[in-house]
Amino acid sequence: TINNDDVTCEEIRPVADCIRRAFGLELFGFDIIVTKKHTKKEMFVVDVNYFPSYKEVTNFSELLAQYLAQCGIEGRVRSFESER
Repeated sequence: TINNDDVTCEEIRPVADCIRRAFGLELFGFDIIVTKKHTKKEMFVVDVNYFPSYKEVTNFSELLAQYLAQCGIEGRVRSFESER
């Protein structure tokens, strides 16, 4: 049996980065199945959600606003740089 404590952010981050690059997504969710035999752990992505529920993210509104503001700033910088 595996619980949430058995999977760390350091283990999940490369999986999320791979999904981000493969599908060109920025905001998404995904489900994994984790198997563990002795000391070997394997993770399998079984679902990718491009429009997931964020109900479990306690400060989602603030995080989304911050993300959108950052996207706006980066887009503005890119447009200034392309005008040069």
